[in-house]
Amino acid sequence: MITLSLLHPIKQLPVQVWTFENESVIRIGRSTDNHVILYSAVVSRHHVELRRVGASWELVNLGTNGTYLDGKRITQVCITDGAVIRLARSGPNIQIRLGAEALKNLSHRQETDRTMTQRSDDLPLPTDIMERHKPDATTPISSQEDAITSRFLSGTIPVPEHLRLPDADLEGDGLLTFAAETTPDPVQPNSFFFNSPDSQAERLPQISAEIVPAIDAQAASEQVPPPLSIQPSGILSGIPSSAVRVCSHARGGDYFCVDCGQPLRVLQTVCDYQLVRLLGQGKIATTYHAWKAGQHVALKLLNPDWVDNAQARGALECEADLLRPLNHPCIPHFIDLLMLDHQAGLVMSLMPGPTLSQTILAAGPVSLQRAIDWILSLCSVLEYLHQFAPPIVHRGIHPQNLLRMSRTDGSEAIALVGFGAIKALVLDQAISPHLNGYVAPEQMDWQATAAADLFALGPLLAYLVTGRPPVSFYADQGDGMRFCAVMVSAFTPDVVEIVHRLTDPKPEQRFPSAAALAEALRFARVETSFPVDAPLHE
Repeated sequence: MITLSLLHPIKQLPVQVWTFENESVIRIGRSTDNHVILYSAVVSRHHVELRRVGASWELVNLGTNGTYLDGKRITQVCITDGAVIRLARSGPNIQIRLGAEALKNLSHRQETDRTMTQRSDDLPLPTDIMERHKPDATTPISSQEDAITSRFLSGTIPVPEHLRLPDADLEGDGLLTFAAETTPDPVQPNSFFFNSPDSQAERLPQISAEIVPAIDAQAASEQVPPPLSIQPSGILSGIPSSAVRVCSHARGGDYFCVDCGQPLRVLQTVCDYQLVRLLGQGKIATTYHAWKAGQHVALKLLNPDWVDNAQARGALECEADLLRPLNHPCIPHFIDLLMLDHQAGLVMSLMPGPTLSQTILAAGPVSLQRAIDWILSLCSVLEYLHQFAPPIVHRGIHPQNLLRMSRTDGSEAIALVGFGAIKALVLDQAISPHLNGYVAPEQMDWQATAAADLFALGPLLAYLVTGRPPVSFYADQGDGMRFCAVMVSAFTPDVVEIVHRLTDPKPEQRFPSAAALAEALRFARVETSFPVDAPLHE
């Protein structure tokens, strides 16, 4: 059990209390998809995550303005009972209590004020939230605490007057809009970057400017966060809850010793590969950041339910066979295939940089020119894959499988990871929810061609310039349900025409190759386009 208490800004007494008994992850922020919703001008949409790690809890900061513990800005720490965190330098204070004993000291009024023990799937509409937060003039307010708590609906943390947001405006599409902030989404397999100022990150691989086309320097100057991402750790079923301390140096670090470079803690060891932290988890497999003799790799292991499944093992071998011949700086390199009695894993190179999904969540939509530059970089990768005979079809192109990599000349290129979609096809599994809106009609078919990969670039371009899921741009305009480029207001007429052809339900009607698409995009007329949201400022 974990209990969160909002503390009065002056008296430092609990104003409102929330108890969670079964949650393993608790999110706090301004967005309505959080477990605890907090309306404040200095709080990010997704500001903090509390994660259960074995018998303890870990706090991960996701907010632009930071999270503070004992006056120090933190990135990721283990939480002790009674800890008080502050969201932003001038934000609200939240006390964290662990265990059932924390509830015994609460007053009767605070006990009845306790609202949300688990997150509800029925989230209130943004307009309902704003209306229900207005003070009721007919209700007498007897104290400053009551003045705070009377303004907020169940399931949200009340915020002192000087920190509350002004009434938000509703855009034409009915979406409640706030300023964007640097809030990364969950870590993706093969996404790797250290960002702690206290740790010495090893040199990350950079790619040559001669191999991958450069992204336009003017577009690169936009207000987009640099390729940094927070990579929370995690422990899954089958992994010991108490990690083994490996290094004994006093200075330590986040995950690796700043003195010797060895892992500070190891979750498990598989064939001399030491699992250091979780990168991503799927239904069939889980990917870890692993370390072996100074080498950092991504190790994908079949989940316990699939490890003894012959078809799942065969699917992992298919993925390995797909990666083995590839030699491109923007694609993970095959390292090893581990086939043990009760374990099966694929070892790949670890790719640096945040995902495009993390970037858009952090800073909001980008300009059309910026998005096209990213698509052009991706086209060079697809052109490489599709030159094989038969062409290598990725089948899983979406923002969480695309990383922004730094080049040796300071520019960027887009890397493609997540080649595991082949496993879903081999095992006859349903399409991942992440692919909704990006999937070509013929994609889950052994006969799918390179045109299926090109199809995904249309919805991807729409997501980059709007920040909205591509499914919101599907409609039936007389020729069946399909992606409608004309619905994307940020597209110019030239781009509408290109994307309309790119997302044609019939593969033969699309562009014949990634090179042909790239040529069309280079000659397209692109008017000046600005992001919908501005960066968050404290």
